Amino acid sequence: MPAPVTLILGLGRDVGTACARYFQTLGHKVALAAPDEASLKRATDEVMGNIIAHYGDLHNLVGVSNALTAAYEAHDRIDNLVIIPALPPPVSLRDIELDQFDDATVHGARAAALSLRLFAETTKDQPPLISDGPDRMRQSGTVTFVLSLSARLARPGRFTESVSQGAIEAVVRTGAVELAPDLIRVNAVSAIRPRAEDTEPWVKSRTPLGRAALADEIAEAVGYLASPGAAIITGETLILDGGRLQLAGTLET
Repeated sequence: MPAPVTLILGLGRDVGTACARYFQTLGHKVALAAPDEASLKRATDEVMGNIIAHYGDLHNLVGVSNALTAAYEAHDRIDNLVIIPALPPPVSLRDIELDQFDDATVHGARAAALSLRLFAETTKDQPPLISDGPDRMRQSGTVTFVLSLSARLARPGRFTESVSQGAIEAVVRTGAVELAPDLIRVNAVSAIRPRAEDTEPWVKSRTPLGRAALADEIAEAVGYLASPGAAIITGETLILDGGRLQLAGTLET
């Protein structure tokens, strides 16, 4: 049986690199694609072993198609697609410009839908890998999005982020139903993604476990959703929030 191939679109702050490392530990061949050439080089330098790197835009038909083609031509198949959409800058409802809003929401959801469609087209003729256990349905592929917790929770001053991430989560749910007949599963991981807010006081006061998710923890959650062990899971969002959604206020400090 050939080694699974995982393509990661986008890097985030640290999550893309963490996902690449983790999938390599699982024995996968890994390809990375990102629109920032400098960040892509840093990521490939940090990941051990042979890795395919593709530099290009990931918001249009040509860019996404080129990334998929580069991975497919290198390995003759793609089994898992991990998509890490870029987070828009924090903007409030009162301050946002309409063009800025369109760029963050329409382009984000369109890129997500486009990635699903092109992945299904690219993998339609490849034989599925055999999953664990005779009673488990074989999977032709998986797509896992890494979203901010703002897909579920709103924060003042981050209107665009919440709307754009929520729109992508809607693509996840609907895309899962559309692609289920093709044995392609579509899920998401939603977390307080690692960035500057890791050290902000609000994280500790509003999160029972007192911290954001680590990049490695997000990567492991993505790896689980892409694994045969999650063969029955599609259209779901795995929340890594340290118990925040269950909290009815703030913690005493």
